[in-house]
Amino acid sequence: MKRIVAYITLILILITLGTLGYMNRPLARPKDEIIGVTYYRYNTNTNNYDEFMINKNEISYTGTDYDLESCKSYTYNPDTSIIKLDCGKAFRIGGETKDGIIIDMEEKRSLFYSKKESSYNYEFQHTFGTTESMYKSSGENALRELEIDKDELEELISEKTISFIYIKNNSCKTSCTIFNHTFKNFSEDTNIHYLNLDKLTQDDIDDLNEKYDSFPSELKELTKDYPQVLVVKDNELLDTIKIEINGFSASKYENYAEKYGEDKNENN
Repeated sequence: MKRIVAYITLILILITLGTLGYMNRPLARPKDEIIGVTYYRYNTNTNNYDEFMINKNEISYTGTDYDLESCKSYTYNPDTSIIKLDCGKAFRIGGETKDGIIIDMEEKRSLFYSKKESSYNYEFQHTFGTTESMYKSSGENALRELEIDKDELEELISEKTISFIYIKNNSCKTSCTIFNHTFKNFSEDTNIHYLNLDKLTQDDIDDLNEKYDSFPSELKELTKDYPQVLVVKDNELLDTIKIEINGFSASKYENYAEKYGEDKNENN
């Protein structure tokens, strides 16, 4: 009888130890080099950066592509590289280094980088098929055939037909780089032109303001970090259109001149 009790006691001890050992076993985790690293993905639609981090016990994500707000803790399968979240969702790590991480989730593959600049450059080249510097150069070359000077601007202002003048200066960076290409499709007509503000002086602006009351009196009023289009006709500056570009898309400004005319006719 004593032997049976001893056997049962031993079995219970082994079961208890086994259970405790299972409960306290070290959990599988992704490689140490990616734990605690914030990875970024430039969002070409919002002009913001999505952020993704895997810690030892939980994940964190800030962005719009995935709905992971209620997801925190996780389990990791090193054989499949799949992370199962406590919210019932899962994703696979398609590749991992300290410089970048590939996330396969909801039938979508996203590449996150440890440096924002790397993510931005990747998304730009992925979208436009070339580097930003090359895209900027080709866009500025395309503008040259549309470029006018101050005297030609005055001629356009005095005409009875409407003209659209794209103006920019060197302080306008990415948004102008993108719009440089879009502007060639701003109108179906030949009434689009380009004016480099860096070639104008304050004296030029004073002269324009003296001749046309609707023209700004200060060069700094035209100097912005975003693209602008002047609308001129019949000795007046009718409007200054602020070009708003979120992310990499400027498609809403294709054939905008025709839409602008329709809007004005509706308002009159």
